[in-house]
Amino acid sequence: MNGAAPTRPITRRPWFVATWMVSLAVLIIGLLMWFSVSNMGAVMALLAPPMSVDVTGNYNKAMKALDANKTKLGRFYALGDAALWSVDVGKLDDAQRYAEELLALNSKIGRDWNQGNAIHKAHSTLGRIAIKRGDVAEGERQLTLAATSKGSPQMDTFGPNMSLPRDLLATGKPSAKAAVLAYFDHLPTFWSMDRGAISVWRNDVEHNREPNFGAHLLF
Repeated sequence: MNGAAPTRPITRRPWFVATWMVSLAVLIIGLLMWFSVSNMGAVMALLAPPMSVDVTGNYNKAMKALDANKTKLGRFYALGDAALWSVDVGKLDDAQRYAEELLALNSKIGRDWNQGNAIHKAHSTLGRIAIKRGDVAEGERQLTLAATSKGSPQMDTFGPNMSLPRDLLATGKPSAKAAVLAYFDHLPTFWSMDRGAISVWRNDVEHNREPNFGAHLLF
């Protein structure tokens, strides 16, 4: 008498095994994608190669934008980039004039989405000028003033320009390092979407490594 073939447990059937493996792969890929997106700032700060900056090209672009904006409000929007890039091409007197005009306009414009940008870029510019003229203490003071910015639509999302922290760290002075670390403490008050970048930069500074600020030197 032939007995009935034993029934194979469902967990050992090929279709079940294949389905389980595909589901596991999808779950792992999903978790990896979630982790990457949630920590994109840290990944970029750790792994992205240093960016090559077209200083002259960015300066020319900023000056073209400034020349095209003749109104008070138009200049208010264009002066920040013009000031910062003027430092990079060595036009310190122009940079100082632009930064001071920006601060003066900021006090007259009234409530505007660009005010956080204006405060941060103007004081960053003045701080960088001070460093290039040998006054590191004034550079540190200007970084503290830049940190009074309450953010902006751009800064809240993408973060601030980090050229002044970079220049301060390049001096090698302990007081400059302390000023940058204190500045990092302020950033989360408006930049909650850093995705781990601040933590990586802080760790680099604390261990005397040059942070990879990447695109934060461009905007």
